[in-house]
Amino acid sequence: MDVVGKGISLLHGKNTNFSIIEEMILDIQAGRTAAGEMVGYKKDGSEFIMAWKVFPVFGSETEITNYAVIQRDVSQIRRLEQDLFQSQKMEAVGRLAGGIAHDFNNILAVLLSFSDLILDAKKEDDTDSKYLAKFAKRQSGRRT
Repeated sequence: MDVVGKGISLLHGKNTNFSIIEEMILDIQAGRTAAGEMVGYKKDGSEFIMAWKVFPVFGSETEITNYAVIQRDVSQIRRLEQDLFQSQKMEAVGRLAGGIAHDFNNILAVLLSFSDLILDAKKEDDTDSKYLAKFAKRQSGRRT
């Protein structure tokens, strides 16, 4: 009951974006519904993300007599959205890395095949043969 009769400034703090509040005031003074999200502060000083909607209440067709305000703590929802976004980014990076590894392995297989073909065409006493044989031996060990 600490909030009864007190204004919305009760929820303001160091990270409150006052331009959002100014836009809200302009909207409700013009008789429009206003909605948004902003950082609010609990009684203990901890931050939370507050979603709000303000409706003007008209006494006559043009006279605003009051305002109805609905506020909701959406901190957990925003945190879950951020966690989901982060996991989607990590999944995309994993897929990219897997694709690159697959492509690299395909290129390596082609190189190994060509080194085998070149080895078969070379004479054993050729100086390049020992390097090709080393490469082929190393790579065949990796394939297992």
